[in-house]
Amino acid sequence: MQLATPMPPPSASAGSELGVRRVAGRPVLYLLALLLFLYVACEVGFSTWLGRLLIARGMQESQALDALTAFAFGILVGRVAVRGFCSG
Repeated sequence: MQLATPMPPPSASAGSELGVRRVAGRPVLYLLALLLFLYVACEVGFSTWLGRLLIARGMQESQALDALTAFAFGILVGRVAVRGFCSG
């Protein structure tokens, strides 16, 4: 679909360049980027650690993988639910 959609040619307006400078100059942008980076790092680290912990506690590997799948699915459902709740 993206290949079939006609795209307008890029405009060389100074307004968009000034907008990028205005946004890139805000410290909040870098704070939010850092928070997103740390959130993803925490999520990946936790999912890696959780499987090893469950196996070390005596759970079978297939059950541990099922638990990790449920964890990832729960995160996905939570994100969709929050998105639906926030959009009204």
